[in-house]
Amino acid sequence: MSGTTAAGATGGSINMLEQMIDVVANNLSNVNTPGFQSMMMTVMGGQPTEMLRASDDGVASVGTVEGMPAGLVVSVSQQAGTLQPTGNPLDLALQGPGYFVVATGPTGAALTRSGSFRVDTTGQIVTSNGDPVMGANGPILIPQNTKVIKVASDGTVSADNVPVGQFQFAAPPAPLALVPLGGSLYQSTAPIVPPATPPTVMQGSLEMSNVSSVEQMVRLITVLRVYQELTQGLQLDDQTKNLATSNVGLVS
Repeated sequence: MSGTTAAGATGGSINMLEQMIDVVANNLSNVNTPGFQSMMMTVMGGQPTEMLRASDDGVASVGTVEGMPAGLVVSVSQQAGTLQPTGNPLDLALQGPGYFVVATGPTGAALTRSGSFRVDTTGQIVTSNGDPVMGANGPILIPQNTKVIKVASDGTVSADNVPVGQFQFAAPPAPLALVPLGGSLYQSTAPIVPPATPPTVMQGSLEMSNVSSVEQMVRLITVLRVYQELTQGLQLDDQTKNLATSNVGLVS
């Protein structure tokens, strides 16, 4: 492999490692975000490379080496987080696969496992950011002066024992079809469809982030170590080339 090719391959690996550092750092920054689902990384291998050696007799093959990493695929881990009791009637956790559906614009919809909800000034049940949480027939409205809000295990919402709506649930799409929108919100690139078996709603609890801080810290240390070794190797390669260039034309 020529110096130029080696440097290019090393540079590509460094770019990928920087992506990995960003992913792990984002996971760690959301370790306490309810409903956050950690990002998983898969390194895609490249094609094997034939090694050639030039001599007076021509160019001969001296074998092959495994392909350099071709890229990084990032997907969403849908493993459930732990449940934390809060006692708040509008803190809701889902047990089983599925998501709450959140309206994020006139035609937009997002998915979330974070059930940290509240009632806004119009009576709608909304997320902590103020986005309406969708029911089977649209936003769920809580009448004024309601004293007790109850949410059944099937997602039916009652205000002072009077049903006012039922939460809409979405089936989990493929991990690669989930696009992070920030925090615990995700957008599906696939159509939103109801789950075959709806999740169970737990009132008075929140699902916490599924990030393992220990696992992510170990991963970060490992990636940083490799990153440091590669950057130092690239710097040494540059210094060697500069020294060779400066010695061109010198007569001993």
